[in-house]
Amino acid sequence: VLLMGFLPGHECPPHDHGKADGLVLVCHGKALHNIYKRRGDRLPLKESKVEPLHSVLDAPIDCVHSMGNASDSEPLITLHVYWPPIHEMSIFD
Repeated sequence: VLLMGFLPGHECPPHDHGKADGLVLVCHGKALHNIYKRRGDRLPLKESKVEPLHSVLDAPIDCVHSMGNASDSEPLITLHVYWPPIHEMSIFD
């Protein structure tokens, strides 16, 4: 379980969660959720959505995604739950 805070305009890099399934609850603010498709050594953007307060986002095994704050004035707070616990993950430049 992880509680994260994002300042306005901040975003994490694309990543996966290894062999863990995950769910993310938007607790405060609105989240930018980008989902990528693996194509060799490239990660083209598959989908980009702004998720409102109380949205639950799916982050299944093998999903590559990034999250960020879609607001330019309010913080974003998200609650992340993973199972089994994350032991290995990849972060992409």
